[in-house]
Amino acid sequence: MSLQGVGIDVADIRRFVRLLAIRGSGFAERWFTDAEIAQCVAAAAPAEAFAMATAVADGAPDAR
Repeated sequence: MSLQGVGIDVADIRRFVRLLAIRGSGFAERWFTDAEIAQCVAAAAPAEAFAMATAVADGAPDAR
């Protein structure tokens, strides 16, 4: 695999705070694996963890 380019993925943490507050586990279950949910929920700041997981997955095609 060769390097095609470098980029930065940004995720708005406030959006994840709102999604988790409004939709709760339904949001997480739709977009994340059980292992990702467990890891993010166990984090000190779950919304930040979900935002990071999304940014990483968007930046790496085979991350999930």
